[in-house]
Amino acid sequence: MAAACVTRVRTSVKPTTCTLMSDQECLDNPDFRATVVGGRLTIVSWHPHLIGSGGPCNTHLRERDRNGIGIADLTVIREPNAQLELIAKFLCGGHRAVVRDAIVGWAQSLGYRRVWLPDEVVDLDGADASGAKGARTRCPTCRTRWEDDDLDFWLNVRRWGNFPLSCPLCGCDLPQWEIVHAQGEGPSD
Repeated sequence: MAAACVTRVRTSVKPTTCTLMSDQECLDNPDFRATVVGGRLTIVSWHPHLIGSGGPCNTHLRERDRNGIGIADLTVIREPNAQLELIAKFLCGGHRAVVRDAIVGWAQSLGYRRVWLPDEVVDLDGADASGAKGARTRCPTCRTRWEDDDLDFWLNVRRWGNFPLSCPLCGCDLPQWEIVHAQGEGPSD
């Protein structure tokens, strides 16, 4: 991530808009569940069967945190004629720089304007994936490598607010795609 393009602002201010829902409804119904393991981000569509914090679930979350794993619910703020913004609610690992940086870097590569973390707002205005030649990932299940650098690919993922979530070949969850800047850079497998 280009540090010159990113402004970190400490604040307790909460986002003020969430399209078509109240703020609380928006936060209660995230778009994605993010998991960061070893700096590698995997995103799945959020659904109500995912456990949250509270009760016996906290034991599992504390164990993930001790193992260096970060888990967060991500809510996308979509406003007409504006770049996307992202709210991250950490269930564990949110104090780890590698976890926060993975989520912020992902948002930056997809053209998000701002990332709202629990204790800071990261302003990404003007930061983008310029210089990126493409993006790629590898399915951890069938080991198929996926790459794309087409303009339509970039327009679609920026409109969706995420890279493809599942492998088109086997259907399993994909780690989020990494930006390729030069020959040979990208996910190491």
